[in-house]
Amino acid sequence: MTAVHNSTKLSLDTLNKICHALNITLQEFFMENATTMEKQLFHQIKSLDADQQKHLLQFLDSFTKS
Repeated sequence: MTAVHNSTKLSLDTLNKICHALNITLQEFFMENATTMEKQLFHQIKSLDADQQKHLLQFLDSFTKS
């Protein structure tokens, strides 16, 4: 963590290990501008299987169609 604190370049392997320890993905790690709500939504969507994600997307699409 000293390397992260000092802005030292990290290897992808080291960054993966940090993310694994934090129980997050690399994508989540780099979502620095995302709101708490967006991060929660991302985490919940990630836990769904492919069929559930498809249905959720269809449901969300129904809100944006006129």
